[in-house]
Parts: sequence; structure tokens; C-alpha cells
Amino acid sequence: MYQKTGFDKRSIEELACGINSIKFPPCTSTWFELDAGELTTGYLNLSIDGGRGAVIKVLSSECYEDYKEGSYSKKIRDDSTGVLRGDYDIIEPAGKNINYETFWFRTFRFIRVEISTGSEELILKGIHYNETGYPLEIKGTYQSSDPTHSKLWDISIRTLKRCMHETYEDCPYYEQLQYAMDSRLQMLFTYQLSNDDRLARKCIEDFHSSLTSDGLLQARYPSVARQIIPGFCLHFVYMLEDPLSQRSECHAWGALPLYEFPAMILGVKPGDYGYIKISIKPNIGKLKYAKGDVMTPKGMVSVDWRVEGSEFKINILAPGEVEKIVTMPDGSVYTTKESEISLSCKF
Repeated sequence: MYQKTGFDKRSIEELACGINSIKFPPCTSTWFELDAGELTTGYLNLSIDGGRGAVIKVLSSECYEDYKEGSYSKKIRDDSTGVLRGDYDIIEPAGKNINYETFWFRTFRFIRVEISTGSEELILKGIHYNETGYPLEIKGTYQSSDPTHSKLWDISIRTLKRCMHETYEDCPYYEQLQYAMDSRLQMLFTYQLSNDDRLARKCIEDFHSSLTSDGLLQARYPSVARQIIPGFCLHFVYMLEDPLSQRSECHAWGALPLYEFPAMILGVKPGDYGYIKISIKPNIGKLKYAKGDVMTPKGMVSVDWRVEGSEFKINILAPGEVEKIVTMPDGSVYTTKESEISLSCKF
């Protein structure tokens, strides 16, 4: 966390950590900005004493923006130059000891606090947030010889989790609405990471409930304003099929690696509907190794492959009662129900 105001950095950090409070004299104006470290969703909470007649404005923002040629543009998310833009919460203290919390969660990486006092001193005793989101238990893992993959994997998980609350969302900062096409992709990512399909089931029920008199489904639901995008109805059909097939070359907005890395690089896909057979067909590319754990309806499938010279080696741990079809880089195919599999080939 850091500040852009007359207060020293330590005072702002101690305020945010709940160690010390800050006093704002009467008839003064000041501001400071805080960094949460990554984009998050939560209920902002301010503890205030006194300050009758003051106005406190709290702005929540994804990132700093540049102003060029009459318009603003968003920057790299951790670049703190430029200006913060977004919606404000406005608090007008009544001169008593109060604890204010936003009525709905806010989405932010950065927040800006502006305080203008009246004729009474204001004491800001604390500022923090209560993080909120769907309690998704991540069980899938992924690593490879390409260090950028780990960063993409972690960012993709954060992207998915930020878009999961009581519904799937696109996106948590703007619409906060559940769209059929977006949600279908998010459901696929959830299947790859966890055996928790409760939010996916709720999503299917939500869109079934959006059925209109002409037989079309709404493009986003729940929603006060009705919106119909005929093509989005097809994604409801895919939602119903995906739990059985989970076959998709999908193009997600921000979390595509959550599907592509396990399904393409590790090569774990259903060999038949409902994973009654498991297909494992790694794609090596330029990688030296890749390993990870992929959640399936039949249980966890762990894959660890590596290239040593001109030899490809793979170790697989998977549910023993399911038929596994392993396709090696040289084109050879092995079919087995063994739970532990170790294979190698020249390529």
C-alpha cells in the first residue's frame, strides 16, 4: 500500500493495518490512494469518529489511466502513474463513532480516499475490506518448463474467482451480470479445476428460468432488463452437454489457460461421454516438461511428462476402474485400466 498525500507512508500503512488512526483537522481537504496488491472484490469498511459536516469520497478502480487526445485509456494494471477513475461511495459523518460498510461489494485494485472536513475534527480509525466471492476449492494444478505458463495459470485462476459470486459474472467491475456465453466458458474452467459443480448447476437453472413466451432464453439472467441474443441460446445447449462431454476448443476472455493447459498440453480429455473413458494425448511443442492434476467426474488425473534427449517419458496416476487411452508423441496408443502408468518412446 502507498499514499499520495501529505501524510507519511508509514501512517497510511498503519491505518490500513488497524494499528493507528489519523486525525484530520477542521476545514481541511486531503486524499490518499491505496493498492490492494491485485484485483479483488470486497465490502469496503471505514471506521470513523466525529467529523460532523465532513464529506468522505471513496473511489474504487481497476487501474490507473492515461488521458490522451480527449479520452482515457487503461494502462498496465500495476503501473501507478496516471489517474484513477471510477464510481464513488460518499459518506457524510453525523459526528458520532460509526462503522461504515458498502451495501454491495466493490471491485478494485486501487482505491482513492478524499476527505474534506467541516468545522469538526474527523478521526479515521481504520479502513479495510472484507473479501467476498464463491468459495471455489482449487484442486487442479499445472506446471511446465515455460515460466510464463505459471503466471498465466495463476492470473487465470484469479480471473475466474473474481467472476464467481452468487452467479458467474462478466465482469465484476462493470455489468456484474451472468451472460450465457461467458458463463458456459467459466463453467468449463470450473470443471477442470474442481469437483464442485454447484454454481454451474445453479447457472443452468437460472437460464432455464429465463425462458420467454416465444421459446427463447434471455442472454443474461437474473436481470431486471430483458435482453435477447438468439445465438446465446445455443450456449445453454452446450451447458447441458458439457458435463457429459467436456469437449471444447473454447476461447475465453481471460481464463483460457485453465482449459487449454490441462486439455492440450497435459492432454487430458474425455475419451467418451461422461469420462467413461479417459484420453491422454500430450502436446509437447517446445516444452521440456509439463505436469499437473486435472479434475474429472471420475476423480483426479495426474500427468507428469518430460523430454530427455530424444526420449519422451510420461507418468500417469488416474482412477483404476476407468479405461485410459494414452496416445504417445510417436503415434503409438496404449489402452489400460491400470491406475499407475509409466510409458516412454522415441520421437
